[in-house]
Amino acid sequence: MRRTIALTATAYHEAGHAVAAHHEHMRFRSVTIRPGAGNLGHLAYRMPGWFQPDVEADARHRRLVERDARVSFAGPAAEARFKGRHNWRGASDDLDQAVSLLGYVCGSNGELEAYVRLIRMQAQGLMERHWDEVQAVAEALLERECLTAAEVAAVIDRVFDAGAHGRLALGDRL
Repeated sequence: MRRTIALTATAYHEAGHAVAAHHEHMRFRSVTIRPGAGNLGHLAYRMPGWFQPDVEADARHRRLVERDARVSFAGPAAEARFKGRHNWRGASDDLDQAVSLLGYVCGSNGELEAYVRLIRMQAQGLMERHWDEVQAVAEALLERECLTAAEVAAVIDRVFDAGAHGRLALGDRL
């Protein structure tokens, strides 16, 4: 694949999803920047069989809804940080999915609006805290186009190890 700004933005977008999924302990199969049916890339995962938000509204469902919404918002947040602006049109499926999920656990439009703002802020914070990992996963996606969850974890572990060693070395000199 020829590296373009659009492809690189897609890599950052999908890397945001993958890094968030990793830190949210969400099981996923893979992440890709290969275009598919109606998308430029995607994170491959399935909701658990027990998930029935229209039937159950317990704490377990709320945790899953919040986690999945954060992962959905993380892709657009990573892309926006990379590009310096939001791509609302390109992120519309992610945003629609997150808002739809959060709607299951909210009692009013006002509550939903506040909840969406909170979860979006959490996703942005997650991207800020793990930006070096997002960059590394995006670079790996640009090199390989598709990564398994285990490969994403290995990239993240290498970034963590490099950062931890750097901090230890700096601390040793003090």
